[in-house]
Amino acid sequence: MATKKTATKATAKAATSTATSTKGTKLPATKMTKTAVIRYMAEQMEVSPKQIGAFLSLLIETAVAQTRKQGEFTIPGLGKLVKAQRAARMGRNPATGEAIKIKAKTTVKFRLAKAARMPLCRPSPSGNIGRKLFRLSNLRPIRKILFGCSISAG
Repeated sequence: MATKKTATKATAKAATSTATSTKGTKLPATKMTKTAVIRYMAEQMEVSPKQIGAFLSLLIETAVAQTRKQGEFTIPGLGKLVKAQRAARMGRNPATGEAIKIKAKTTVKFRLAKAARMPLCRPSPSGNIGRKLFRLSNLRPIRKILFGCSISAG
């Protein structure tokens, strides 16, 4: 009889561990650290965290090397790292107000891909949606109601 109980407990533990791994598809509400990202990806991909950590390290090394050598590195669906030159310029020392020279330097910019931008950012009012809303033909009924006249086409 004792073997049945242990078998039942083992089955229950296995069921709860699979339930948490399938249930763990939600992202945490707080900002994720590198370790949290590795754990989350390992859980989703069902591979070891060491493999995911090695993958991320290789991705970072490749991105740095390609950006340094070619000037850009693209991660499809996420974005592009681009090397950019900043020109020399005049600036001000905030403590004294004195004019200072700022040297030219090379920086790296990240451009978000359209596939990643669309779910994150709302369309701007100056986009296609805004122009459609304020087209002359769309305002005719409103103007007639408000001002008692219609707009002639032409």
